[in-house]
Amino acid sequence: MNGSIQGLPIRSETRFRGRSPFTWNLVKAPDNVNAPESVYAARTLPVASIDLATADGIVIPQGVIVALKGVHTVGVYKDVIQAGDAELGITASGTIVGGIDAYGSALTYAVTDEQTGYGQHQVAVITIANGGDACQDVYTALDEEVDAVNASGTLVAAGDTVTRAANIPYGVTAMPVFQDYRGKYLNSDGPSQQLDAPLIKSYINVPYVIDNAANNLYFFPAVTTDGSDIKSNVANPTAHKGYNSVLPRCGFLYLGARTGVANANVGNAFVLGEYLVSDQNGRFIPQNASTANALVQTKTAQTIGRLICLDSKWPKSLSELEDTYEGSGMTGTDTRGIDKFIYDFVNTILTASGLAHTRNDIYTAVQSGRFGMATIEILPA
Repeated sequence: MNGSIQGLPIRSETRFRGRSPFTWNLVKAPDNVNAPESVYAARTLPVASIDLATADGIVIPQGVIVALKGVHTVGVYKDVIQAGDAELGITASGTIVGGIDAYGSALTYAVTDEQTGYGQHQVAVITIANGGDACQDVYTALDEEVDAVNASGTLVAAGDTVTRAANIPYGVTAMPVFQDYRGKYLNSDGPSQQLDAPLIKSYINVPYVIDNAANNLYFFPAVTTDGSDIKSNVANPTAHKGYNSVLPRCGFLYLGARTGVANANVGNAFVLGEYLVSDQNGRFIPQNASTANALVQTKTAQTIGRLICLDSKWPKSLSELEDTYEGSGMTGTDTRGIDKFIYDFVNTILTASGLAHTRNDIYTAVQSGRFGMATIEILPA
């Protein structure tokens, strides 16, 4: 009232999960179906991002296609799977590394331990779907920050890799999935109560991207299998700048192997009702590389969903008239009425692609139909 607050700057409010720019109302249908199994994430998955509220690593963002990987008893690993499971970090003797103790030695636990392993009830964990092609995930500085360890009980270093075996899609993460670090600390079993049940039959919406004909406007070319560095595309980061920028943030739909399109053909980039599969990193792509083949496609083991519609009609509900402070990042006049999540999604990609832009450019990009939200039906097996 006395004018003492004049001149104070505005910060973007992201402290709480509900306000996170990369968390949104994923499920559209009220009768969504979560999987009956609630499971942990595979321990060896690299950290995609770090939650600012808890300082815990997120290994699978929201809206990402996931697959199942089985876990067995100690005896099975000793007597049957005598090589252990390198992807899950389980040794041939049926133990798993939880971390490193204060003396630098590995903390090992029986895989069936109820507190630090998977007990008698957990028979599977979730990992990221890869379209049925084995690939290698790459550890980064984020894994060093959270003191991640490998199956040998040594700290991982940026650039280390772990192989993710070929798998079959199972469902889609309803919320971000945290790193499983049970047994690592004396005073914390952080995610022990954070079991995850993916969506397996539901209508969801995820953001989509339609790149130009050369796939170099937003740098969203197909992620191909070359046997190494698939997750972060460190082998060719320049070609995937846009893709890499949102990969740690959320699930999304893009054209995959289908060639990008010119402005006049944006409306024909996808075929409504066509089948969708996973790319190497659990992101949605068309099952067929051409729209012509999409019309006669058949469901396969890799089919995870069906594209229902694309929506780039923002602003909605007069949101462009809601007065929000400039620089706050809140839906309203500061985002030209575009929903905060989509605005931040587009802004991240444009920034990574080296495209100078203002809020008007983000508005134009959405209005062009190249960005928006895709409604997807997750199909039962």
